[in-house]
Amino acid sequence: AIIQLHSRSTYLFYYMVDSSRQRMRDTATETTLSPKDATGGSEGIEYIEDNIQQKESRPAILESMESNGEDCLISRSAPEINGQNDICSTDTSQQQVYRGEGKAEAELCQAVASKDWAQVCKLAKQLLDLENSKQEPLNIGKEIFFNQLTVFQADPLVWMDNFGNLNPMQPLNFAWERDALKEALSVNSNIDLVFDICATDRLNAFLASSHSEILHLSCHGIQGGYLAMEDGAGGTHFVVGGHLEDFFIRKDKPSSSLLKVVLVSACYSRDIGESFLAAGIPHVICCKTSKDRVRDEAAIEFTIAFYRALANGRPLYEAFMHAKQQVKLSPKVLESHLEVDKFVILPEGDNEYHNVPVVTRTPSPTPVHDTIPSIEPICCLPQPPKALIGRQLEVYRVIKAIRQEADIVYLVGPEGLGKRAMASFVAHYVNERRKLMLLDEVLWWPPIDSMPTDPVDQAFNGLFELLSTAPDLLENASYQEFREQIELRLEKHRTFLIIDTRDMANTDISMLGIFLQDLLHRLKTRTKLLILCDKSASIELIKTRRSTREIELEPLTFESSAILFGKFCEYVCYQSEHADPIAHSVADFVNLIFRRDSYRNERRVTESMSKRSADLFAAIGEGYPAMIEKKAALLTPLEYQEIIKTAKKNDVILDFTTRHELQRAILRTNLEIHDAESQGQYQKAQEQFDFLQELERLKKTMPSKEKLKQQQKEQKRLHSSFVAENKTNKARAVRRNLSNIEYQL
Repeated sequence: AIIQLHSRSTYLFYYMVDSSRQRMRDTATETTLSPKDATGGSEGIEYIEDNIQQKESRPAILESMESNGEDCLISRSAPEINGQNDICSTDTSQQQVYRGEGKAEAELCQAVASKDWAQVCKLAKQLLDLENSKQEPLNIGKEIFFNQLTVFQADPLVWMDNFGNLNPMQPLNFAWERDALKEALSVNSNIDLVFDICATDRLNAFLASSHSEILHLSCHGIQGGYLAMEDGAGGTHFVVGGHLEDFFIRKDKPSSSLLKVVLVSACYSRDIGESFLAAGIPHVICCKTSKDRVRDEAAIEFTIAFYRALANGRPLYEAFMHAKQQVKLSPKVLESHLEVDKFVILPEGDNEYHNVPVVTRTPSPTPVHDTIPSIEPICCLPQPPKALIGRQLEVYRVIKAIRQEADIVYLVGPEGLGKRAMASFVAHYVNERRKLMLLDEVLWWPPIDSMPTDPVDQAFNGLFELLSTAPDLLENASYQEFREQIELRLEKHRTFLIIDTRDMANTDISMLGIFLQDLLHRLKTRTKLLILCDKSASIELIKTRRSTREIELEPLTFESSAILFGKFCEYVCYQSEHADPIAHSVADFVNLIFRRDSYRNERRVTESMSKRSADLFAAIGEGYPAMIEKKAALLTPLEYQEIIKTAKKNDVILDFTTRHELQRAILRTNLEIHDAESQGQYQKAQEQFDFLQELERLKKTMPSKEKLKQQQKEQKRLHSSFVAENKTNKARAVRRNLSNIEYQL
């Protein structure tokens, strides 16, 4: 039970009222009353917040308040903490203005000044009853005190398995979640919304500061009670739920933290929720069991409805049930009748315990205070792609190279592979994690704005014009002026600079190399560069003495191509009139196109692919993002139906190792086709004919007898050489190749 008389301040004191929950605001220092002052037993005010200095009270002002019973001005100050528990006195030198509402508030202030704690408890309870009846905060003073919701989001790029192999993580749509939360909390709310990156050091700092009533964790959950947090460089840091308890100091005693509610928006999060509950958090929302996997749509719908209800003053349990009802009735959630039962509020079984107010309401709408940690850079960044498909490993390699290995990273690849889209994603990803990566700013040059107002952007624009016009760049007066402006800027900041050279001529790239060598030689700070090039030859034109790393982009894999095509194709949607019943979502389309159990996830059309797979891969763009987007945009309904028809064919798996086995299979298939036709089984005959085409296609790829003999001769020569040089491992590998060739012969 709480009565708030507050200002943004350095000190606060609190006194418990029928509750072990304690609340602290901002950077306030905690002071408690000793038992001998607690004349009201367990009654009292939980806290009153002030700028306090040690002075005598002002009885004249208090008498004025008591006599008026009207809105009054009250000046409040706090003493230094001493052994006598001198908690409160008034000050005439620095007035903090508060507006009371009626005689009860005035009497309360007088009782506090006179340290009549029994009277304070009585009046505080009266005002609390009044507040509950209004369902509004007391709102004393002109400044509204914000509740705070802190949202931690983790979007790691890769995870490492037990064999040291990097695997891509499924991306999460946090931009959608951020927009949804801002919209939900912007209605009649005084909630301060804060976003942060979910890494252990950031979470530890949050729990130590005790600034928030509500914590929202949004990340991947792993079976076994793990959360997939970030390691600060794009990798995954798996944190077991039991370790989260270590962040809470003195678990056996009530925490002085404001934290009252934790919502774990992750799959398999029951164990995580139990860990927060064991750490002393009163209310925890998570998955009902440790085996529940929640759909993204269900999690988003639940989150929006839950926080909208809280923002409108609904008690916690009512908001929880309101959110479940939204999941159940939402048309966006598939199998909503199953998804709704996956949410639970801990501890279970006591609904009245959870039916408590969490946030207060204001009479008029208050803008959401967005304090996302990434401040926008001065130089605008290009718009990132809506979804990064199939490039997690490459992005991770770029970030790792920048952080650990190289000062300059070259991103190289043919036109149409999506270098700019990937680089813009890297720019925004790093910009949001600048604190974790020890960077101050992320810049993109040439600037996106053709008419920039920032002097440094103007200097870079002028510099790029000089690259193609100035014959002697280093001696040019304008060049020296531009370089000094850029150098001054980069000296003051730890900068990650992205330079796009794709549209530059070779001569301009060569001049750019001269400028970069001159600039980096003068800089004392460790500026990091990412340079986009269409050809590896461009790298030779940029010569510097800094450490470099080249990362070459390849086409997307077959599976990633299918995902990207499905996202851009308007027909892959259950609302489309041309949608196929088997492929009415992106996931269904990918499962139909790409069969994981049939072949490897190739990046190009290869001879090992079946004709079905090769035709499909070519139809959706062959791994080039620009081609995939174009084909999906220009696709006609008839062409889409042809793709679906091809995808529904059986995928022929050929495991013949010799031409002899293959020839026998061809003869056998011809006989089966003849028998099926004679019996009128034309569907079976068509299937066997398709299989025969696959066999003939494979026959063309298998080596002839003469070629096998040549390979055998070469392998024998290598084997003798390795044996003579005592290279045992290589000799064994050649011996295995020889055995395979001999078997085919």
